[in-house]
Amino acid sequence: MANIDNMQFRDFIFKYNPEKISVSDAQNVVTHFCPGKTEITQDMGKRARIVTCFGSFWGDSYSAAMRELLEFRQKSAGVGMLYLPGVPPFSARLSELSFDAQGDGRIIPYTMRFVEAAGE
Repeated sequence: MANIDNMQFRDFIFKYNPEKISVSDAQNVVTHFCPGKTEITQDMGKRARIVTCFGSFWGDSYSAAMRELLEFRQKSAGVGMLYLPGVPPFSARLSELSFDAQGDGRIIPYTMRFVEAAGE
């Protein structure tokens, strides 16, 4: 059972939610040119949601913070359920993970992006 208070992807429950979670939910809309008339728009359906998260992995030491990051990386392969606070869970895939070690390394800021896996 997922903890709805904390973000979760697959089997990994985040100890600390990201500082910022951005969800993009858009439609595919195309425009057609009609000579002598205004353009016509056509709704081609829903795009896959994109979730971008900005947060940090924390630890008492560099190795503790890095262990948490590596555990997430190991458990994030493939399609899985993404649970976000205040958003119904949906199937997604991790498409990007970038991180930096700063200072003594106990705090590792990250940016991660998930893409909805509707047809998988």
